[in-house]
Amino acid sequence: MEGFGPFFCLRSRGNWAREASDLRRPPAAAAAVILLPSGATALPPVDTEPCGRAATREVVGHYLAAFSAGGYEQLDGLLATAPDFQWYSSPPPGRRLGEAARRRSTLLPYLRGRHARHDKLTLRVFHFTGESRHWSNFWIELWRSASDFRHGRRFATSAKGAVACREDKARLIVLSFASPTGS
Repeated sequence: MEGFGPFFCLRSRGNWAREASDLRRPPAAAAAVILLPSGATALPPVDTEPCGRAATREVVGHYLAAFSAGGYEQLDGLLATAPDFQWYSSPPPGRRLGEAARRRSTLLPYLRGRHARHDKLTLRVFHFTGESRHWSNFWIELWRSASDFRHGRRFATSAKGAVACREDKARLIVLSFASPTGS
């Protein structure tokens, strides 16, 4: 694991996950998810602030649990609304790219469709990558499985995202999944 500093373990919903406490150089897979969806122009939220490492890790953990459990009300509360929401993108399984990725109004129906296909996400590693003026950045390494992809077998993937705080409430403003590792 060249390029990474010490790791420590986090206990989340009965699963162990590692957090990179000193990220010097992200692997190539992570660099691929930093790009915006095709044609996207990110207009940063201006009335928000970064949430910090703990709040960012917490909202990501709650999101992953709600996603896998089909907790739509909780998901709705964890995802920012306009004007803060920027995009939610994914290659297959559950392709959601371009203009569709920027539409918050279609996100919950999309997530219901993914849950119907038994889409599950399990955190492997959480990386807090810092703060900008209005949000906090992270990338995560995941196990993912879905009945409409690879016969439901789990596969490794990663995602990059951003969390913004408004009135002490942390919400995801960006989540962008990478293609499955090894594809």
